[in-house]
Amino acid sequence: MRKDRTRIARYALRTAGVLGAAAALNAMTAGFAFSQDKPAELVMWNIPLSESYTKFWTDYVEAFNASHADIHVSYEEFDTETLKTKIRAALLAGTEPDIWFFFPGEFTTINHQEGKIRALDDILPVSEYTEEGIRRCSDGDEVICLPLFMAPSAVYYNKALFAEAGIDPGKWANPDRPTLEEFHAATESLTAAGIAPLAVGNSGKWPFMHYYWAAQNRYGGTEALNNAALGQNGGSYEDESFVKAGGFVQDLANREALSAGFNGMASSEMYALFHQGDAAMIYMGPWMIAIAEGNAPEGFDYDLFDFPSFSDGDPDSQTDMMAGLDALFVSSSTEHPEAVGEFLAGFSEPETARRFMIETNNMSTVKGILEDVIASGEANEKLARLAGFLSKAGHTYQWWDWLLPPAVAEEMLNVSQPLSVGDITPEEAAARLEQTARP
Repeated sequence: MRKDRTRIARYALRTAGVLGAAAALNAMTAGFAFSQDKPAELVMWNIPLSESYTKFWTDYVEAFNASHADIHVSYEEFDTETLKTKIRAALLAGTEPDIWFFFPGEFTTINHQEGKIRALDDILPVSEYTEEGIRRCSDGDEVICLPLFMAPSAVYYNKALFAEAGIDPGKWANPDRPTLEEFHAATESLTAAGIAPLAVGNSGKWPFMHYYWAAQNRYGGTEALNNAALGQNGGSYEDESFVKAGGFVQDLANREALSAGFNGMASSEMYALFHQGDAAMIYMGPWMIAIAEGNAPEGFDYDLFDFPSFSDGDPDSQTDMMAGLDALFVSSSTEHPEAVGEFLAGFSEPETARRFMIETNNMSTVKGILEDVIASGEANEKLARLAGFLSKAGHTYQWWDWLLPPAVAEEMLNVSQPLSVGDITPEEAAARLEQTARP
């Protein structure tokens, strides 16, 4: 009954406007207000994924606070690396916020099993989310996070720079996914024309490994990755696909396909290289769409294609996509789980979910919304193309720095820079991962 009345109240908020509907919503919800003298105080930590993403959440929080006299949400943002450090420290100290942005994987599973992350089945309408979103957010039979959006990675390219270098993707055997040979030919043409092929800013260590993860998948598929991560079926990080992936990324660096000084470059500089026309390509998640829309100069024209296929790779993995899931988690120590549920439940409301996807250019994980927005023609053209790639993917997989056990993930990042400059061999990098996983 409570959920039905809340839906009516939210409908009033959407149709009458935030300020005008606030009083009406308060009156409607008075019958089930939280029994306390002062508002339930909630703290949410998020990341500034893009200007439009920040605006969506600040507007959402402002509207919620305006319509709920009995709940107040304090909203804070931190860049990804800062948030990662703060969350890990807070979970150790027991000082984590009520709600925070993070990525499902071994780290969050461990913290749920240690009683630090709350299951959400009893406070959220989890049935309103897609099967894939719930699968990624589940630990056994419990849903432990709210799936915000799917984030498949693709190679974005500057059409003017491609034309300047004489590259026509329309002449590739598959314009949506070049072969590795076609991809290398493109980087060589760009280099010959004096254009940096790939924007990479690796001071955070993960952007270079983005290519490593994709290459391992093309060589060995998700089965080899899962077997190594879980230590099952004889799996090992020293398996051939991991060594070959190391060889692939070292070869990219040796070909001078990566932007100059990449190991000292921040991710913000990497994005600027691409949308300011100083590098022709970037392999990244769909947040590149929002970044380009918000920061690229007028007339900037770009397109995208899927990560190259490898003729000597695993035949079953050539359509796979790296597709991370971004999510919200709730602390087990929150004093106000019902208030948290009240706050987060609105995210899956159809109109809210549609607005989130359209305004932030992210793929909704609420059932039917992705298809509906694309069919309506309101989806960003690039996001719709990306969704088409995803619909044809044989398998998807999470970013390794969140998927892998924490110690292995940290060592994987530690090998990034020495591997990129040839200080260690692909075999040595693989051995370090295996030694960390199984000392």
